[in-house]
Amino acid sequence: MPKKVYPKELKESVFKRLAPPNAEKVPDLAKELDIPRNTLYSWRSKVLKESPATSKRASKWTSKDKFQAVLETASLSELETSKYCRERG
Repeated sequence: MPKKVYPKELKESVFKRLAPPNAEKVPDLAKELDIPRNTLYSWRSKVLKESPATSKRASKWTSKDKFQAVLETASLSELETSKYCRERG
């Protein structure tokens, strides 16, 4: 089955809905938009990897970087938060 291509605008709007302060749950959003949960998790993971805090060691993060990390992890499950911390320090 060919891979479905989603518009960039849709991806951006989905991430805004997943990010704080909205922090909608991936399964709920997947059902509403009829997009596979794994696709939404993949999009969110990609955006998190591109965040400013990932460009340097955690010990060198500014207050702004630390606050951004808190915002990014606020809606994550315990397992997802653990993965985030392992990947970013």
